[in-house]
Amino acid sequence: MNVFAPDAIDAIPDSDLPHKPFRSKDLPGHLLTIQVAPDDCTGCGVCVDVCPAKSKADPAHKALNMAPALDHRDVERRRWNRFLALPPLDRGLLPHASVKGS
Repeated sequence: MNVFAPDAIDAIPDSDLPHKPFRSKDLPGHLLTIQVAPDDCTGCGVCVDVCPAKSKADPAHKALNMAPALDHRDVERRRWNRFLALPPLDRGLLPHASVKGS
């Protein structure tokens, strides 16, 4: 997971890295992305089972769904490399005593 300023994504050429607004009064305008390292995934499905997030439009659709790894590995490797290119967030910008800041 990484929180970053919008200009960081602009600095990555041809970025297709999924991201969304980071909802925080401490960092207005920042973005959030969560990326899985595709070569570390064992296909166990634990992440899908424990993730509490669901689609607001269709509660039967979870935020994470398993799919055949070979169909997605090349795209996810490219996204992983772009994720690693994002600058790390200065940890002093968020309070550490909150879930969002941890």
